[in-house]
Amino acid sequence: MDKAAISKPYLEGLSSQELNEIAENFSLEIPPELERAFLIEAIMEAAESSGLDESEEENEPTPPPSVNKNVFKNNYNKNKISVLLRDPLWAFAFWDIRALDRDNYENTPGFEGYFLHIIGDDDQWTIPVKPRDNELYINLPEKRGPYRVDLCAARMGSEDTLASSEVFTLSPLPPQMGTLSVLPYSDKNIKRNEH
Repeated sequence: MDKAAISKPYLEGLSSQELNEIAENFSLEIPPELERAFLIEAIMEAAESSGLDESEEENEPTPPPSVNKNVFKNNYNKNKISVLLRDPLWAFAFWDIRALDRDNYENTPGFEGYFLHIIGDDDQWTIPVKPRDNELYINLPEKRGPYRVDLCAARMGSEDTLASSEVFTLSPLPPQMGTLSVLPYSDKNIKRNEH
């Protein structure tokens, strides 16, 4: 640890373990139950009395603390789509498009947009989504499935699949719900592909 880089913003960005290590470097006796704010204050006072506080420096910006790359899970900034079943007829889809891919698609001439491609055993359809959308409720037919939802991008007449959900099936309808025809359903913005 470079003692010359001590400043309050720098210390606030460190983990408790890192703060305890700095306190040890200053030979501070810190009780384990001491609150984080008091620990930072004690380190700042020790740095000041040692002549290492920020006010003694030439007002150079303090570099941000290094980021532990293991903090982020492996699915951060990746193309991914997930589907949660809400009830026997509704699924909630949510997705993330990697920033680099989003820039590449949206800045390419001929980019037509994103869409969800819902694929069932004997039926499939697409639902267009806006570029900044990242979630959508999907009303599914009464058939149990299996289903899969693909997140796709359309450009220059071609379609690229960015991510696919896991395959899922629907629970059977409870007898008191009747059939799909009694439930409200809208075909607005749905393009059916008959194959």
